Amino acid sequence: MKFSKNWLQDYIVGALPDNSIIEDALNKKAFEVEGIENIKTKDELEKEFSDSIFDIKVLPNRHGDALSHYYMAKEIAAILNLKSKLYKKEKEEIMSTDTEKDLDNLSKEETVSIKIENENACSIFEIVKIEGVDNRASPELLKNRMESIGQKSINAIVDITNYVQYTMNKPLHAYDEDNVKGGFIIRMARAGEKLLTLDNKELDLDTETLIIADSEKPLGLAGIKGGMYSGVNENTKVILLESANFDPVLIRKTSKKYNIRTDASKRFEAGQSDVLVHDGIEMAAALYREIFGDNIKVSSAYRAEGNIQNSYNEYLKDTERKNLEIKKLNKIELSRSNINEALGFNYSNEEIKKAIEAYSFEYYLEVNNEKYLDDVEKEKNNIKYIINIPAERIDLKIKEDMIEEIGRMLGYDTLIPVLPVINKKGQYSDSMYTEMQIRKYMSDIGYDEIMNYTLRDGGDIYLESNGAPIALRTNISDGLIESFHRNLSNAPLMHLNIIRAYEIGSVFSSNVQSGNMSKENKNENRGFSEYRSLSIICDDNKKKTNYKNELDFLIKGLATNLGVEEIKYEFKSDKPAVIEVNLNGMIPPPPTPPTRGVETLKTIELGIDHNKEFKYKHLSTYPIITRDVSVYYNELQSMESLLGIINDIAFNLLNKETLAQTVYVVDSFDRAMDDGTVKRSAAFRIVYQAMDRTLTDEEINVEVDKIYQALKDVGCELR
Repeated sequence: MKFSKNWLQDYIVGALPDNSIIEDALNKKAFEVEGIENIKTKDELEKEFSDSIFDIKVLPNRHGDALSHYYMAKEIAAILNLKSKLYKKEKEEIMSTDTEKDLDNLSKEETVSIKIENENACSIFEIVKIEGVDNRASPELLKNRMESIGQKSINAIVDITNYVQYTMNKPLHAYDEDNVKGGFIIRMARAGEKLLTLDNKELDLDTETLIIADSEKPLGLAGIKGGMYSGVNENTKVILLESANFDPVLIRKTSKKYNIRTDASKRFEAGQSDVLVHDGIEMAAALYREIFGDNIKVSSAYRAEGNIQNSYNEYLKDTERKNLEIKKLNKIELSRSNINEALGFNYSNEEIKKAIEAYSFEYYLEVNNEKYLDDVEKEKNNIKYIINIPAERIDLKIKEDMIEEIGRMLGYDTLIPVLPVINKKGQYSDSMYTEMQIRKYMSDIGYDEIMNYTLRDGGDIYLESNGAPIALRTNISDGLIESFHRNLSNAPLMHLNIIRAYEIGSVFSSNVQSGNMSKENKNENRGFSEYRSLSIICDDNKKKTNYKNELDFLIKGLATNLGVEEIKYEFKSDKPAVIEVNLNGMIPPPPTPPTRGVETLKTIELGIDHNKEFKYKHLSTYPIITRDVSVYYNELQSMESLLGIINDIAFNLLNKETLAQTVYVVDSFDRAMDDGTVKRSAAFRIVYQAMDRTLTDEEINVEVDKIYQALKDVGCELR
């Protein structure tokens, strides 16, 4: 968001320092400053003055307060050890006596009806009726403020609502009273309803869309955008000013559904404090009085919470009680040891107090359940800090949040890196122990482990996506079969005739079909189930072979290895042969040793020569070509010597390019001839592949002819 330095200055006592100092402080302790632009503008008297516009990347967790000049000014003041103007004092300076009088002496006869049908979707909704406005342009100062941060000035009525949004972070909306029939209803849209937005876009509403409506029609998308028919125009004389708070998740989903992203929706999506509802409308009422003067009359104000509606007078009497309730909900208790253990440093109580006071947070100290407002022994470890978190700081919910805030204020650059103390005594969970045993068994019998993505093109549970639909996988077998076919072409490179592989992972289903999952499935109450599964594949992709018996035998061996009587499984495919096992329900917990921690782990010597230099190379994406060379050889020769001849030719370092990737023996036997002699036979496979192109048969034939000739030269006979 763009911030005006002059605008920020309004809320700080004393002059702000140079831009570079502000930029450095924010970058180190708060937000990234993405750019600074110096501009010149004019005031009402045509006097030219300069301003600096900071483009600051406010992180999502701070959208509840820091997307505004007032709260950004408080952040800057805290970091730079400056004094900010408190809102209560600043409000007194803005609001004139006449405006306060209007708000305190409202007509009880006039009624603005408000009905909230879904209090979970809208926690609070406030309306103030303001008479005496017109379509005049905004004063130069207000217009310049808006334009300096890239916002177009429309007229004074609309600009004031935007000014409050960029000052206090509170989105407001002004309705023309003549276009609102029978008050306000905050409800879900009905099937078939349509809405024409202020930017002339017609929306087909669905029943999961929260709207603001009157007794006849939708007036706007709640928290996102107003409607064309209820907005202010050049003839507007009376406005109904709305300030409300909506469910962040619902606003986010609606904004994404209709592809409408506004500054208001951005703020509501992050969540806002209900306190801002009243603060924003008070500031706006004062500004209408200031700009429109004696023409203004604040004639009625109403506030609804849930299905309760009360007049503004009644609300003001209740303010103190409500503020106390809010404070109770935003209280964090910390000790010095909590802070130092989390940050890995030894901060003193004096330093901690300084960090808390920099934000002007109200707090008191507690020692042995006794409350202190003044200093106690500075280095005492049992001091508790009881901190009242301001309502707008919705990002500070738990003590770890506040510890992070203290660390940020004291400066992470002051921390000394210290390695954490590691507890080496680990222990497997039951499920992890079972899976480790399965992996060891599968590895021992020559199966390779595969890891595929849990995201698939289809499934029971789809994720929100702007592109193609993405779903969570409902089985492992589909991905394993795809991996099998992808690896078939590279099997010769790995000297494999048969591919044997397995995968262990999580699968998801919208129905609970995973046996006894009540203990471990934490997602069951969220409408879908998640459980662990094992899938195994074994095949050579030849038509006449069948590896189902091998998998049957494998499962029996696995059951014996795990110490269970039986493992239930399901064949997912006959060709290639694939089975899948639900690890949550189909395998009973295996017997385990009394301890499964570090005592059961053994150091494995891999036999790696650490002095040897290893070289790595990229795998080629081009297809391979295989050639089998079969020969008879005499008793004076050995198969190893023939393999050496082939390797010398295939991997000749004098060649400009080595096309052979690997050579290995695929067959050897002795054959009795008709004359009574015995011939020895061997078959060698050479795998060719290029890094930059698809090889041709002509190229490979030239290479293979060289091998044939060399073998003939040593007395071999081609088969």
